[in-house]
Amino acid sequence: MFILEGKSTYRVHLKPPEVAQWHSQTEVRADFSVGQVTIVYAPASRFELHVQYEDGTPAIGAGCSLRDRARSFEWRQLVTQDGSAVFEKVVTDTTLELYISSRNIRFESYSGQLTISDIQAGRTIVALKAQKNPFGLIRVEFNGFKSSRETSLLVEADPWSPFARLYSLMPGLTHWQNQFPPSPARSTKYRVVLSDPGGVFSSDWVEVLPGETTVIRAALAPGGIVKARILDDKGQPLVNAVLRISDGSYLVWDGAAGGGVDRYRDLGWTADAGGYVTLRNLPARNVKLEVEAEGKQPRFFEAQVAQGGVNDLGDIVLEDALGELEVELRGGKADRKYVLILSQPGGLRLTAPKLFDGSSLRLSRLPLRRYRLGVAFAQGGSTIIWTDVDLSLGASRQSATLDVGTVTEAPKQR
Repeated sequence: MFILEGKSTYRVHLKPPEVAQWHSQTEVRADFSVGQVTIVYAPASRFELHVQYEDGTPAIGAGCSLRDRARSFEWRQLVTQDGSAVFEKVVTDTTLELYISSRNIRFESYSGQLTISDIQAGRTIVALKAQKNPFGLIRVEFNGFKSSRETSLLVEADPWSPFARLYSLMPGLTHWQNQFPPSPARSTKYRVVLSDPGGVFSSDWVEVLPGETTVIRAALAPGGIVKARILDDKGQPLVNAVLRISDGSYLVWDGAAGGGVDRYRDLGWTADAGGYVTLRNLPARNVKLEVEAEGKQPRFFEAQVAQGGVNDLGDIVLEDALGELEVELRGGKADRKYVLILSQPGGLRLTAPKLFDGSSLRLSRLPLRRYRLGVAFAQGGSTIIWTDVDLSLGASRQSATLDVGTVTEAPKQR
């Protein structure tokens, strides 16, 4: 046993010669008879930080952090009712990084430094400035349930984007909240979809106002099911064909498949060896569906999802896709390789990148739709050259030319 006394700050490192076993990813249990102790010494004193908003009111609940990165010291406190955060034994021989996280969405957080003279003075005042473009807050209150390990929450935006924000919740929560850009700034509304083994919830579209809190009260209800069998034009199952919701994001917990938050990231669900695919735990509403498979022309449906009900779409047949596209590459370097990226104009990538073999690339059996074509270096770099192409029944064969002379090359790794 050893005892450290005095008005100083110490960091103690225990270095066991042998680790007996791993107890978890964050905890090590070791049995050792002799270890090495390293004591890091730094002179320290009491420091009092006062935090207020620009209007003079105390920033109650703001999180304050002081960091000495060189010695891996960190002190954390919350601002109390009188606007103060008191730190004991703060080092006085070096400049510290100061971070203050505002709890009021109308005011900015703070990032700065405390000099040695600031710390030795023992007291300083920081005023948090008002936000020029304050975010709004969405708060979801859970009605009659608490979150569990399987609970996930997704926030969609309208106009809809496939890049909805997904949140995995800690167990035992009774509410969730987060900041979002205000609706008037981007003409955007938001919708919350919550999935849990106990049911599912989907809110109406709501606006987020600058500096205001939008409250959504979530009550779980039994989810609905949509299922189908996907076949080719010869009646054979299309393995790995996709059934996806095209006007929202698909959120479902699949414990049989291993679960985990990654299971929620799929925007669609793939068909099995028999061509069967099922979407489970869907909120009750009218949904738009897309069925697609590589080399096939996609089909689109609308389906009503009933609370706790099953909507069987039956057999869905996909015909061969008829689109053909030839892309010519100009301005390329002989010692470089390039890839073509096909995506929707909104940004959702439709296929894996295609490698150019020479100065042109021909693609066939493409679904008839609008594409955004982009080119980048195969080894990485920004895709800054693109063009849009429409493949339709009257124009199923198209060509495009892209000049890659101005594509920014990725920096070489050293």
